[in-house]
Amino acid sequence: MSKLELGQVPGDETYQEAVGDNYFPIVTMEVGRYIELLKTCFPEADKYDCHFLPKDIESDSGKYREVTLDYNDLKDESFNFSIFIRENLPLKWDDNKPRYINGWVAPDIGTGHLCGQVTEEELEGRE
Repeated sequence: MSKLELGQVPGDETYQEAVGDNYFPIVTMEVGRYIELLKTCFPEADKYDCHFLPKDIESDSGKYREVTLDYNDLKDESFNFSIFIRENLPLKWDDNKPRYINGWVAPDIGTGHLCGQVTEEELEGRE
């Protein structure tokens, strides 16, 4: 499984700074709320072996928490759906419209081909 870090709140919302004694209780609620929003926005995620999970991350300035997307990078449909999610994340708390992949075409991500069109060498390099 591979991971994408999705942040702790929708992109245009204010997030809890990683300071003070109240940080983890507040951010735990925010991250849980964001996971529920993501599950509403991407109801097909489980079908594509994509899962939204909280993750504590260590950095130079201390530990913080955010949402990660776990996906199976050995399956093209899971990899493609992870890119679909990344490209269609909600920006606001009230942006809860479901998003479906049908008909969506992945952008060229610099590999010279569209997502899902993977060479044998690239497939062997995935862990």
